[in-house]
Amino acid sequence: MITSDELPSIPSTAFKDLQISNHEDLYTLSNHKQMKTISYMESQFENPMHTDGFNDRVTQQKVLLEQADAIDNRIYGTVKLYSIGLHKQVKIRLTTDNWISSRDSYATYIPNSHDGTYDRFSFILEINRDRICAGNNIQFCICYESFNGLEYWDNNNQENYRFNCLSRTIPDYSI
Repeated sequence: MITSDELPSIPSTAFKDLQISNHEDLYTLSNHKQMKTISYMESQFENPMHTDGFNDRVTQQKVLLEQADAIDNRIYGTVKLYSIGLHKQVKIRLTTDNWISSRDSYATYIPNSHDGTYDRFSFILEINRDRICAGNNIQFCICYESFNGLEYWDNNNQENYRFNCLSRTIPDYSI
């Protein structure tokens, strides 16, 4: 069983039956690694549910991100809100171009999450892969629309929730 992310080093004895012209070719065969560049998103904020006074902030603001994590080209998250009535919507406003344009996605109520005071919603934001390139950033904020027409926003203290897009080179094991 291989337990390392490194490619194995192949000893020269494994190539003894090959017709190789010189030692340099043998070295190239045993140590050559194909590489590829991948792009990914990295959170630029601490997940609020892990901060002191989280529930107090939810009660005060009425809506607050619990946590969000990026996997591949999606951001998965949950939102906690102070329940003001039965009918409510939670939308996530997302931009990939620093608010030149934006789009809204609606979060889904998490069944049986109401505890008498708070409700929880979940969301998945799918990001166009062309927008996940080094140097770009993805931002979002959250809006709780209550039954009485009032809106409550969570924009991470006017910083928005940001994911920086980064890239790195890794071995290409698919070859």
